[in-house]
Amino acid sequence: MSTGQIFVKADDDNFYKNAEIVGADFFISFHPSNKLPELIILRGNRSDEELFKKAEEIITELKIEATIKLHPGYVTAKEQGSPSPNQSEAFAVFLDITKPIPLSSISKHDGIYDGKGNGTFECFEELDLPAWRKEKFKN
Repeated sequence: MSTGQIFVKADDDNFYKNAEIVGADFFISFHPSNKLPELIILRGNRSDEELFKKAEEIITELKIEATIKLHPGYVTAKEQGSPSPNQSEAFAVFLDITKPIPLSSISKHDGIYDGKGNGTFECFEELDLPAWRKEKFKN
């Protein structure tokens, strides 16, 4: 788990604090120690090929514009803070996301960024963050 706040940019031009994208057997982790967000899928009895296909289906269904990057090795769901930590193994890939996340794909969050506070900002596009703040929060 991250010790700092993570703000994820959605397609409504807002940043969402500690946004989570969670499905029945997957979640997307926005962790500041990773250069790219990570899609983690509970393995079950599926092969790597089936899980890679599932990863493609997930990003298509969520309308997230991204390229899948292979993740070296396997991680456990419990280590990643899975919504179902009793599942012991997971399959993980990195997502090279190229546009802000569709708001409809965010499962939950801790509020919209209000221009105050610091943290890690996941923009998924070229963005002059200080200029964005100035324009967004001008009075």
